[in-house]
Amino acid sequence: DAPRVVTFSLDGTRVATGSNDKTVRIWDARTGQPLVQPLQGHTSAVLSVAFSPDGSRIASASNDCSVRVWKTHTGNPIQLAEMRHEGSVYFVVFSPDGKHIASGGYDNVVRVWSAHTGEPVWTPLEGHCDSVWCGSYSLTGSKLVAGSFDGSLIMWDASTGNQMTKPVTGHRGVV
Repeated sequence: DAPRVVTFSLDGTRVATGSNDKTVRIWDARTGQPLVQPLQGHTSAVLSVAFSPDGSRIASASNDCSVRVWKTHTGNPIQLAEMRHEGSVYFVVFSPDGKHIASGGYDNVVRVWSAHTGEPVWTPLEGHCDSVWCGSYSLTGSKLVAGSFDGSLIMWDASTGNQMTKPVTGHRGVV
């Protein structure tokens, strides 16, 4: 199956893809050759992939309601606590320091997990009225923002999980 999502490692040497075939693949950015066997474990399409800042791990999000973490150099899964949403997971991103993984999905919330244990850092971050489609940390890692199918953005303090803004609107469709 064709890739649904693609991202570069921060150093630009590798590319990760996720697909409807339920796998994550890691490619050499110079040669286009696969670096490891396909990463298998999701039971539905992979919708988002992200490299950790140091490039040692990849997080993936899927229609199967889960977030998984893998070792980049071997493709082996990292055994963490189960990271699940109550519906498809549309985005996954590492914090700039690599300590947290944020994800959002069909359940209208953003969840922040320990990248080392998989345990939730806080209760789910609420405020969106529809599926959460995308999210990003600020470069310093002090803020986390997420966009929703409801057309809004919400920003949280990434050190406390406290909401910093009311939902910001302006788009006429999905953010």
